[in-house]
Amino acid sequence: MEDPPEGGVKGARQIGVSSVTDEKLRARLLSEVMRASLRLDPDIVMLGEIRDFETATMAFRLALTGRQVYTTLHVYSALAIPQRIRDLGIEQYLVYDHHLLRGLFSQRLSRKLCPHCKIHWKEAAKIIPNYAEIMERTRAGAVMMKYHRAFGFEPNDRKQLDEPDLSNIYFSDVRGCDKCFEGRSGRTVLVEIVDADSQVMTYLRNAEMDKAREYWLTPQPEGLGGTSMLWHGIEKVLEGMLSPLDTEFELGPLATKHEITEVQKVLGVKYESR
Repeated sequence: MEDPPEGGVKGARQIGVSSVTDEKLRARLLSEVMRASLRLDPDIVMLGEIRDFETATMAFRLALTGRQVYTTLHVYSALAIPQRIRDLGIEQYLVYDHHLLRGLFSQRLSRKLCPHCKIHWKEAAKIIPNYAEIMERTRAGAVMMKYHRAFGFEPNDRKQLDEPDLSNIYFSDVRGCDKCFEGRSGRTVLVEIVDADSQVMTYLRNAEMDKAREYWLTPQPEGLGGTSMLWHGIEKVLEGMLSPLDTEFELGPLATKHEITEVQKVLGVKYESR
């Protein structure tokens, strides 16, 4: 169900909803479309986008009938999805029911490095301003990601921090080549997925966002063993697929000042400004 349909979807039966400004008329049209869709006995229903209370209500009504329902909305992270739905006016007992809201996804697209003209970090040091700061953020982000994946977020001995392998980090050559544009070629997704179990939904219902995030990223069996969008970006930087600069453009700093300080206390300062 789309308002309006934006393109063909193979294997789907697409239903368009007329765009109207009158809220009562819109609610009536949405209700009619929902009833019509249920007559088709669908296994899966895709709502193009949740933009208002009426569409959000429809999504939960469809879910209550036992259908799989997929939809999208604009939000900054996966864990903020319930908060956004509550902001639209949906009742708390529906939003935080982990049997209804099962999975939370968030994604962004980032430009990939051109494999033909990308520059290794050792060469990039000569031409990139603030090179040392960028590399220290990348280093600290990689160190803390590895540490949290191993030990979670409980206070532990920081002496267990390990130096990461940064040998495959590259930057873009903005001059480009005949196979790319300004050193980039193609795009890749940066994604995070949250399995919305009862514990994570309890944290979110109580507005304990930090606890929900730590539980989600803590290794199993204590947590969900998830991967944040930032960690996914760091992984692709370490693989040489993304430039640290492009990843920070999409996601923000790869490490906080506090994390950088912690890493430098244990492992020392590795990159000096030239």
